[in-house]
Formats: sequence, structure tokens, C-alpha cells
Amino acid sequence: MSIEVYLIIIGILLLLVLFFNKKNASLLIDFQNYHEKKFRNKKSIKNLFYFIFSVIIFFVSTLLAQIMLPYNLIKRIIKKPTLIVNVKVVDFYKIIEKHDNVVVYFWAEWCGPCQLMQPFLKEFSGQTLDVKVIKVHASQQELMKKFNIKGIPQVLLFKGGQNIKRNIGPMTLEDLKEFVK
Repeated sequence: MSIEVYLIIIGILLLLVLFFNKKNASLLIDFQNYHEKKFRNKKSIKNLFYFIFSVIIFFVSTLLAQIMLPYNLIKRIIKKPTLIVNVKVVDFYKIIEKHDNVVVYFWAEWCGPCQLMQPFLKEFSGQTLDVKVIKVHASQQELMKKFNIKGIPQVLLFKGGQNIKRNIGPMTLEDLKEFVK
């Protein structure tokens, strides 16, 4: 393939991300996760190409999140009520102890994959009332260090107050449902 074909593909993906809805975001997350795992399992030129392409998607989504940062901050100020709780260190331990099943989502506004994952997290929190979903912002350094969070988005599952599972990278609604099983 020539460089022009790659640029066209990147342009199309940019348009998808710019006008993304949950379906497009799900496709991008699935594409990125699938090709990352495929490259990890079998090293080949073809898998390397798709892996690099998925890394480009990651960086483009992060760049778009940077561009959208002022809008997202304003949206956060005038947000609609949600079942997801944003927590600080003080509340974190209380919630973990109080609820049997807790999904902890580490995120930031400037993180493109985090922005892609947001709609799925909201839908998941509305569908699974037996699981408490909390968000921890990347600025909460004490919790980031305690749980060795080196990259976001990252999701932890707590059962009975114990951290039993971890996922690094964006997740779709189906991924979240499978994660808590």
C-alpha cells in the first residue's frame, strides 16, 4: 500500500472519531484491542501494520480529546445526574467497604480512549444495579500510586473489598459485562 492509501484510511478514521457515536466508538475500541492482542500473540509484518495503525487511532483519539477538553469541562460542570460516582480518596475506601461489587474506573478528560469509553460506562452503570461504578480522576495521585495505575483508562473490579481483576485500555459495554462476571 502506498502512503496515500494510509492517509486516506487515517482521514476516514478521523471523520469517524469526529462524528463518533457509541457504535463507532465501539468499533474503534474493538479494533484497537483486537489488533494489540493479535500482535502480542503472533509477530508478523501484517500484525505489526495493524498494531501501528491501532496506536495511531489511540493517539488521534487523545488529540481529539485535547481539542474537546474545554467542551468536556463545561459539560462536566452542567452534567446530568448519573449513577456513576466521582470519588476522592476519602470516599473511595468507604464505598469499597460498603458495596460487595465495585467497578473502579481511572480516567481523565484529556484521554482519548477514556472519552470513547464514557458512553459505555454510563450505560453499564444503568444496567447493572448490583455493581457500584465509581470514577477516579487521574489527578487523585494517592489512589493512582496505591493501585499502581501507570496508564488510563484502567478498570479495577473489587469484590468484598478486595481488588480481584484489572483491565488496561478502553472497554465496550460487552467488555464491561464480561469483566464483572
